[in-house]
Amino acid sequence: MRMLSSFPCGAVLVCVVLGACDRDTPAGPTAGLDGTWRGTITRGTAAGTITLQMTQSGAGVTGVWTADLDGIAFDQSGSTGGTVVGSTVSLFLNPTTPTTCASGAALSGTLSMNGSLAGDRLTGDYVVFACDSAVTGRIEVTRR
Repeated sequence: MRMLSSFPCGAVLVCVVLGACDRDTPAGPTAGLDGTWRGTITRGTAAGTITLQMTQSGAGVTGVWTADLDGIAFDQSGSTGGTVVGSTVSLFLNPTTPTTCASGAALSGTLSMNGSLAGDRLTGDYVVFACDSAVTGRIEVTRR
């Protein structure tokens, strides 16, 4: 009987020393994209600046963005949304003003980016539909 009464003390000691008793409470997701991100956006040979202000809640991301591509009529701003799974980031940058084509057609102008997060650096390739084709490019930003 003496042996049974000393077992709970041993179990408490294991919990305190090894931290094994907190395993029932999983850690919540980290807010990996919270903050202001600045860097470059490229489209073909044109390059410019982009700023993203984002908030992450669980796997979801929301925020706003502005971009200015030198030499191209692409000074845009708008809202952003997306998801984060591990280090994989999917963002949709929705411009405030849709793209109007010469034909009169209006495109949303939503830029779709698939990227990866490594600490305070987010990089990825994007695609956006223009009036005559799909346009691709790259975004590379760091947290400020």
